Amino acid sequence: MPIKCVGVPQKALYIFADHWLKNGNLKDIQIDFYNAGAVLFGVKEYVPALMEYIERYKVQLHLNSKLTKIDGSSKIAWFTVTDHDGKMSTTET
Repeated sequence: MPIKCVGVPQKALYIFADHWLKNGNLKDIQIDFYNAGAVLFGVKEYVPALMEYIERYKVQLHLNSKLTKIDGSSKIAWFTVTDHDGKMSTTET
């Protein structure tokens, strides 16, 4: 596992989004959050509260999206996305 706590990327998301909101920059920023899992967070009791933040910060949530390739110099990332039927496709951002 590349990270020990799966909540850390979300924590960074919420901290930055709140900073941008308080400074008036959020309206000019599109936030996309990619998660390899099928749910936002593994503890279902926390999901409703977390979804309130996702909505407040207008985050585009991409579930079932596994990071497969990065081109740092071009600032491009590729994700393998699995739909509800198990069909896989590749998305470039």
